[in-house]
Amino acid sequence: MFRYLFRRVALPTAAVAASAAALIWSLQAVRVLPEVLTDATPVGAALRALLLPLVPAAAFALPLAAAFGLLVAARSCRRDGTLETLASCGIGPRRIAQPFLAVGLAAGLASAALSVAAEPSALAALRDDVPVLVASAVEGRASPGEFTSVAGGIDLFVGGRDGRILSDVLVARREPGGASVEVFARSMVLRRGAAGDPEMALERGTIRRSGAGGEVDVAFDAMTLPLDLGDARGAVERLLPAGQVAPAAALIDPDALGAFGPWDRYLVLRRLAPPLQALLLAVAATGLAILRRGGAAAWSATAGGFLLAFALLRTAEPFCRDGVLSPAAAVLLPHVPLAVPAAVAVMPWGRLRYRPLTSAVRAT
Repeated sequence: MFRYLFRRVALPTAAVAASAAALIWSLQAVRVLPEVLTDATPVGAALRALLLPLVPAAAFALPLAAAFGLLVAARSCRRDGTLETLASCGIGPRRIAQPFLAVGLAAGLASAALSVAAEPSALAALRDDVPVLVASAVEGRASPGEFTSVAGGIDLFVGGRDGRILSDVLVARREPGGASVEVFARSMVLRRGAAGDPEMALERGTIRRSGAGGEVDVAFDAMTLPLDLGDARGAVERLLPAGQVAPAAALIDPDALGAFGPWDRYLVLRRLAPPLQALLLAVAATGLAILRRGGAAAWSATAGGFLLAFALLRTAEPFCRDGVLSPAAAVLLPHVPLAVPAAVAVMPWGRLRYRPLTSAVRAT
C-alpha cells in the first residue's frame, strides 16, 4: 500500500515542481538573458548564464509546487476511489497520510540540497562570470557605424569589424572634472587580462586628452586599456552579497558565521527557509487533502500560507538590517503562519475518521 501510494503521489508532485521551476526560470530568462548574451559570449559562460539560474528558481518554487503536487495526487486518488477503498479496508488516516508525508520529506530534503548547497555555488559561479559576460556583451554589441556604451562610462565607436577584430575604433571617456580622453586606433581586440578582467588591446593610434590645461596628443603602436568593472562589480555585490554566495559550510561553522555582519548572517540562515517551508506545507497540504476533503479551500489555504510566509520574510528583512530582529528570529518568525495550520492538521489524526467523498463512493 505504501509503495503504491508513494508512486501515485511522487509522480504528480515531481511534475508540478518541475513545471513551476521551468516557468519561473523562463520568465527570468526572457527578461535577463537578452541583455547578457550575445553572439560573442563563450559557450561555457553562455551555458552557465542559461542553466545556473534554474537552481534558485527551483529552490524557490519547490515548497509550494510540492504542496500543490500533494493536493493533485490526493484529488486523483479520490476520483478513482483509491482512498475510499483503503478506508473501507480499515486503513486509518495516519497510515494513508504516510506516503504523502514521505513525499513531503523528500521535497524538503531536495529543497535543502538546492537552497543550502547548490544555490550559493551557482550564484558564486555567475558572479565570477561577470568579466566574461561584460567583455562579450561589449564585443557582441559593437556594430560598425554605431556608438556602444561600455563599462566605466566609456563610449565605443567602431568603423568596421572582421570577426573579433574591430577596426577604426574610437574610445571616448568623460572624466568628472570636465576633462575627456579620446583614443583612436586602427584595430582593437577585446581579451581577458592576467587578472581575469577584460581589456582592450589597441594598435596603431593616438591618444588625445582635453582639459583645463589644454590638449595633449600622443601616438602609439600598441596599447592596452583595462575595462573598469567597478560599476558592474558594485551592482553584482549589491545583488549577491557575501552571505548569499558563502559556501554551505558557513551554515554549520560558528566561526565562519560569526565573521559575517547581521545581514550576511541572515542571508546564510535564510537558506533554511525553503526546506522549512517545504516540510510545513507538505504537512498542512496532507492534512487538508486527506482529512478535510481538499478542494478549492485547500488550494487557497496552501497558496495563501506560502505567500504570507514569503511576505513576512521580506517584511522582517529591514528589521534585521536595523538590528531590531536577530537573523534567526527574522528567518523563523515568518513561518509561524505555516506552522499553525500544520500543527492543526496533525493534532486530530489520532481520533479523526476518514470521510469518504460521496460521489466517488457512488461511482465505484
